[in-house]
Amino acid sequence: MTDVPVALPDPVQEIARSVRDRFRGMVQELRIEPEGESVVLYGRAYSYYGKQMAQEAVIRSGRFSVRANRMDVIG
Repeated sequence: MTDVPVALPDPVQEIARSVRDRFRGMVQELRIEPEGESVVLYGRAYSYYGKQMAQEAVIRSGRFSVRANRMDVIG
């Protein structure tokens, strides 16, 4: 019997998907890129509130700190 490696979900992508789903009306094209022990947020938000909520969701996940929030506010 051969052990087939199981691909574990990437925690960064899991968080990005969760934030996109939760804030669908406020955030577009969210991308989270790891940078050492922290992450950088990219994408677009319809308001500063949406930008902040995306950042807070990443922080509250408890997995990463946010090095920079480079999301553009388009609203």
